[in-house]
Amino acid sequence: MVLPSGITKAVGIRRALDELGRSERNLIAFGDAENDIPMLMAAEVGVAARGAVPAVAALCDESLSQPGGAGVSVFIRKLLEHGGIVPTPYRRAVLLGRNSGGHLVTVPNSNTNIVISGDPRSGKSWIAGLFAEQLIEEGYRLCIVDPEGDFAQMAQRPKVVAFGHDMALLSPSAAVRLLGTEDLSIVLTLSSLTPAGQLNYVDQLLAALQETRQSTGCPHWVVIDEAHYFFQAHGPCLKYLSNPTGNFCLVTYRPSLLASEVYGAVGAHIITTTKVEEERYFVTKILQAHDHLHMPARDALDSLELGRAGLLTVNS
Repeated sequence: MVLPSGITKAVGIRRALDELGRSERNLIAFGDAENDIPMLMAAEVGVAARGAVPAVAALCDESLSQPGGAGVSVFIRKLLEHGGIVPTPYRRAVLLGRNSGGHLVTVPNSNTNIVISGDPRSGKSWIAGLFAEQLIEEGYRLCIVDPEGDFAQMAQRPKVVAFGHDMALLSPSAAVRLLGTEDLSIVLTLSSLTPAGQLNYVDQLLAALQETRQSTGCPHWVVIDEAHYFFQAHGPCLKYLSNPTGNFCLVTYRPSLLASEVYGAVGAHIITTTKVEEERYFVTKILQAHDHLHMPARDALDSLELGRAGLLTVNS
């Protein structure tokens, strides 16, 4: 059987990524003809060469201003000047739901940190699970830190393995080695550890993840439940949020306990129902600071019911 050249190229790219321990979510692809389309669609960012056929130019996220190798060279030089960070393409987004006007509500798949907050049983964990599942389906690798065992069911999905529940909890270094070499997402359940042990484990894990993220780009997302345990003021884990490689999703029912540095590093805050007065006051201050509302913030919080949430985005 003879495969079309475009499929052959895509297969070759997949083999190369496997050998390098990388993912399509770390790939920038350049192309100019129809046989490049499978590769360009699979890549995180597709770049059309100057003079590319209309079909390629229409689907690509970026385009080169100069022909041939000179155009690629200019693109790579600009990429390095920006620390190797490429803006998230519009086609790469997680669907959260619809707003009151029926329009789709999304957040970027990368280049942002997210806080999800709300009372227990307010839909907070459901939103975090929906977010994680969509990322995994799109080929992103996740490391989910699960202090209380709320995410163990994620292991029922393909390419997701849970440790600390049915299988023994890996050491931080072993977990990071697995994430850096295998096309997997992992859930680390920490319920067997004391609070002090959990904090020490997460500190070691994030230190090791920072190093492997810089060298491999994986895992693409770190999801941390009960984040207020680990990111309080003067906590040891705060310094890892400034790492430009990779993204964090922090889930908490006590957003007021998160250090102010967290909110300086966050691009989106998803808020479900909040009944605790201290937390309502804190969320009110966030909403007022960003002036996103034309109604009293308290009224906005009262309007959030199970199955509904508010999304606050921070413009850079």
